[in-house]
Amino acid sequence: MNKCIILLLLPIFVGCSSALSDSTGITPNVNQGIRQGLDNRWLWGSYNFHLNAEHSRIDISPLRQAQTHYNVKTLLENGPCYNCIWIAYLKNNGDSTINLGVALRHPYAGNDYFTGFDVRGIVYFPSHGCNAKDGWGCHFPLAEAGDPELLNKDGYCDIYAVEDSDQGDPPLIRYQPGGKLGGGITWGYYSNPPQLGVVNPFKYYHCSENRRYFSTSAVLVRDYHIYIPPGEWDFGYSIDACWTPPLKTPVTKVPDDFPIWANGMENYRLDAELTGEIDGDKPATLTVDVYSHLGNDAPYYVIVKNYDMFQYGFIQTNGPPIDMGDHVRWIIDVPNMNKVEPGWYWLLVSSTVKLDKYPVIPHGYEVHAAVGQFVKVHVVS
Repeated sequence: MNKCIILLLLPIFVGCSSALSDSTGITPNVNQGIRQGLDNRWLWGSYNFHLNAEHSRIDISPLRQAQTHYNVKTLLENGPCYNCIWIAYLKNNGDSTINLGVALRHPYAGNDYFTGFDVRGIVYFPSHGCNAKDGWGCHFPLAEAGDPELLNKDGYCDIYAVEDSDQGDPPLIRYQPGGKLGGGITWGYYSNPPQLGVVNPFKYYHCSENRRYFSTSAVLVRDYHIYIPPGEWDFGYSIDACWTPPLKTPVTKVPDDFPIWANGMENYRLDAELTGEIDGDKPATLTVDVYSHLGNDAPYYVIVKNYDMFQYGFIQTNGPPIDMGDHVRWIIDVPNMNKVEPGWYWLLVSSTVKLDKYPVIPHGYEVHAAVGQFVKVHVVS
């Protein structure tokens, strides 16, 4: 998939997975230093949300069996987040949408040693949206396909996706050396589980834009604006956090006492906006803004995926991005390479970040981003 000198170190959004390799194409032995950077994701908790038929009540059930699905580190095995989430409000808007306030308390209240970074509340709906007409591409929840859909998402990721371990490559999350995701969680009380998403929407929880940390004294509420078709629904919810041990103890200054690799190594924000249409040989224009904790010299290239329109299923940028001060920007022509029929097509947009600034990562490695967006393009002719 990736025609670059260095292949992907961390697999995500590559059909939708990739492989671990270096510039020789040979899978390296992953040493302890690399693992310190890669093993910084922590599952704070997994839950089932049950919405009644009137869309007036939600019941939360913790999925206590999550540790059997995921090879979770000892910290979480000893103290998972079973009692730190609740519904702050639920509003039925009368237009097939609800506004749901999900409150989150830090599971290790008052212990700054466990300050969280880039914390995400990920939702899992039945997912019949796809960026390929034949259904082979990446599935995601889409209202027009009859699914519940998070309308105000911060992005999409494939963390804890049901197909994480079905791709034949190493899983995204390495909780321990050799850890596997098992095959995912079947959410809810479905006797016949529906199609679940390969990429799923999320909202961020953070107290400050400075390193986007979640204070151990914080209780935060995020609003989920959700399109809900008629009837009763169950959906999954996971709390994902990044963390590594602080540089010094006791922790007296957050976030400065933590290394940069306590944050997510991928970009934390990606904004994609498409203008124009594809009309014959005239491409549409895609503007992609990428924000990274590593600064503006870290975002490396952007990948745009559609299995119908593009040869090999994707296009990617080659030249350097435009420096926008607090982020970088790519402006990309989106052509109809495969001469598909007129109609609407979904593009999955994500980016790759170089890891040269992480001292625990060998020079030259890169990570494919765990934050992506879908945009819709119209092919006129």
